Amino acid sequence: MQEAIAKADALIEAMNYIRSFRDRVVVVKLGGSVLDDEAAQRRLLHDVAFMSTVGMRVIIVHGGGKAITRAMNEAGLEPVWVQGRRYTDQRTLNIVSTCWCGRSTSRSASGSKGMAARRWACTRSAVAC
Repeated sequence: MQEAIAKADALIEAMNYIRSFRDRVVVVKLGGSVLDDEAAQRRLLHDVAFMSTVGMRVIIVHGGGKAITRAMNEAGLEPVWVQGRRYTDQRTLNIVSTCWCGRSTSRSASGSKGMAARRWACTRSAVAC
C-alpha cells in the first residue's frame, strides 16, 4: 500500500511538469556514468518511455566521453581540450563515430526494446555532419 501511495505522490508532483512539457521536445543526455551501469540505463529508459507516453517528444543524446577518451588513448591520440570541450579533428571524429555508432548506441538501443520507443540508427555520415 505504501508503494502505491508513493507512486501516486510522485505522479501528483510531476503533474505540472507533465502539463508544461506535453507536446514539447525534451532532450535527455545519456552520460558516461549511465552508459557504464545497465540497471541505470534500464531505469532511464523506463522514465523516457513514461515521458513519451504522457506526450513529451524525447530525444536521447549520449555523450560516451569515457569510451571516446579510452579509444583515443588506444589509438595513441591525446585529447585536446578547448574551454572545457574536446577539440575534434578528423582523426578524433573517426574515433567518435566508431564509439557513437558502435557499442554505446547498440547497447542503448537494445535496452529500449519492448518499451514502444522509436529508434533511429546512428550512421557515420550523421556523426560527420
